[in-house]
Amino acid sequence: MKKWTLRTDFGEYAISFTADERDVIKAGSEALKLLQQTRTRSWELWMAVGTALLLLRDKVLKATGSPRPIGKTYNSVLSELLSRFDLVMDGGTRTRLFDLLEHRLEVEKWRDILTPDQARTFTHPNSVWRGRAARMPTASRGKATAPGVQAFHRPGSSEDQPRRER
Repeated sequence: MKKWTLRTDFGEYAISFTADERDVIKAGSEALKLLQQTRTRSWELWMAVGTALLLLRDKVLKATGSPRPIGKTYNSVLSELLSRFDLVMDGGTRTRLFDLLEHRLEVEKWRDILTPDQARTFTHPNSVWRGRAARMPTASRGKATAPGVQAFHRPGSSEDQPRRER
């Protein structure tokens, strides 16, 4: 087990990784590099990146004692790990990738019904999120979803809030 000690403005944090965990992180890092350097369109590569990100997020939550993935300490430690493992990416894309992974089964069901051309179009986390949301609106908007497929959105999002009268 390899142990990393991270020093931030908020303290020192020890994080350990098994050989299998390091392999997952390495696969995610290589996948991200391929996606960035070759402009490859691959859902599978994005899932490898996402799996590595989830692993790092869980390690940071445990190391920092944060109950949720928010806050200066969490962000500082995660940022340091992402840099060390070459998993630095746009924050919006990373957030959307986390969202998709939380709903992976639903997203995979949706991707299964796409044509091959559509599947090639919907590979980047942002396009998958927008494409899936456009075709399967959330129940909170008053629109029905496809039978057997539950709509998804983040609890506490603006979709849960009543709209103001203008």
